[in-house]
Amino acid sequence: MPRPGFNFLVCPDAELVKRREAALMAEHPPADGAWERHVFWADEGLGARFWETLTLQSLMGASRALVVRNAQSLNPSDWDKLSAPLARSNGQAWPFFCLEGPFERRGPKLPKALTKQKFWEFAQKRGWVWQSAGLTEQGILEMVRAWASARSLAMAPGAPEALAAVLPADASAIARELDKVALAVEPGAELLPDHAALVSFTPDMDIFAFLGALEKGAAPVDVWRKVLDSQLSSDDMIFPFLANLARETRIMWRLLAGDASDVRLPPFVIQAKTATARRLGWAGLARMWELMLAADLGIKSGERTPEQSLELLVGGLAGIFGHGAGAPGRR
Repeated sequence: MPRPGFNFLVCPDAELVKRREAALMAEHPPADGAWERHVFWADEGLGARFWETLTLQSLMGASRALVVRNAQSLNPSDWDKLSAPLARSNGQAWPFFCLEGPFERRGPKLPKALTKQKFWEFAQKRGWVWQSAGLTEQGILEMVRAWASARSLAMAPGAPEALAAVLPADASAIARELDKVALAVEPGAELLPDHAALVSFTPDMDIFAFLGALEKGAAPVDVWRKVLDSQLSSDDMIFPFLANLARETRIMWRLLAGDASDVRLPPFVIQAKTATARRLGWAGLARMWELMLAADLGIKSGERTPEQSLELLVGGLAGIFGHGAGAPGRR
């Protein structure tokens, strides 16, 4: 099968985008053996180097993969200028346009300047557009199993589920956390459910520790500083933060309901989370869902900046624990 003339990779998870790109290149190796990868950032604009790399034809030239990161940020004029070169086949150049913005309820928000282009319609018809909303809980579990299989690492019953329950919905972070866990497994030994306690990643902070700080009465301004001074100040980290907070709330909801059958965590972790869930009660956990939905909607509707939504979220969470100024407190 001939390789695509160009590809659109639409996914908010940069690591999944990179993996899809690598898989496509592996499926279509060039005659000279390997693709020479050139990366361009959309927020810098498509300059002379991009256009030269895209259109250059040479008898001795290497096969080139042009990867445009955060392509959703391209200027409308750049999409217009791409129409002519993408209509002409260049066997030495393979463009990848990575649209890495967050998905909305109905799917990805794509630039109108792109979707009106004939080459976008052509790419859709040819199957050159790949879309993924990112990792789901099932996707994380499959990634854990694939990781263990690739390393011939034996896993005890419940270990994959225990890891999947605490890993973040971010493929790059998962890879780092799993590598850390692997170091704790003795040669020839099994990976155990208790190894899940070694996973501590969330976007620059431990979500349960963050909630614990609020519960202990840490000053809201200190907690805000912890959140807003971290990587969460960038848009691509805010939604993983919300996803991890939702996961934590879902676990506590199950524990409060006495349904811990599918909560694969070490006993001491379950005990701590159960205690917090009981102190919050149904009203407190429901209020957490309300705050997360409000933050998500505020960002996606454009009513608030990510930073404003996070500040309101942290303030609301402080209120649930009874430590926020002017906060509603427990209900």
